[in-house]
Amino acid sequence: MYQKFITSETDNYLTDLDFGPDIIFTFISPQYPDKEFFLDNITKRFLDAIVFGCSTSGEIISSHVFDKSVALTAVHFKNTEVKLVEVDQESVSEDSFKAGQEISKKLAKEKLKHIMVLSDGLYINGAVLVRGLHDGLPPEVSITGGLGADGADFNSTFNLDILNDYSIFTYIIYTYENY
Repeated sequence: MYQKFITSETDNYLTDLDFGPDIIFTFISPQYPDKEFFLDNITKRFLDAIVFGCSTSGEIISSHVFDKSVALTAVHFKNTEVKLVEVDQESVSEDSFKAGQEISKKLAKEKLKHIMVLSDGLYINGAVLVRGLHDGLPPEVSITGGLGADGADFNSTFNLDILNDYSIFTYIIYTYENY
């Protein structure tokens, strides 16, 4: 595992990473300068990694909380399959429960262990989304996650593979036990 707190696009990040990450958790302030450049740089450097994250209202690394920055954690798994799926909220009539059910359908596979969901923080009802997820999953599958934020502004939140349309996508990762 690798963690880094980044305050500007000139920070030297991921240069000392000595493994190929499966996933790069990236939580970024809406006020961070040049988000597009930062994300483009990471995705081009680590073509096989999933870049997974969202906007925040405070970035956390260890026991510290920062603003206007990026909190980044890169992880490589030994025995876990990690995938990214998305549901376009418009395709489920912006119904958070239906979106959760749709995600569960996409993930229905034996040995599913965990889902981490990140969603828009303005237009998605997180509690209803989670009820929809549970509706289609066995009770032993755990779920964690959160809603994108933009501080106290409540204007625009985003998930990381798009920065231009913040309102309609829900992203999740899932892991399967490999023996």
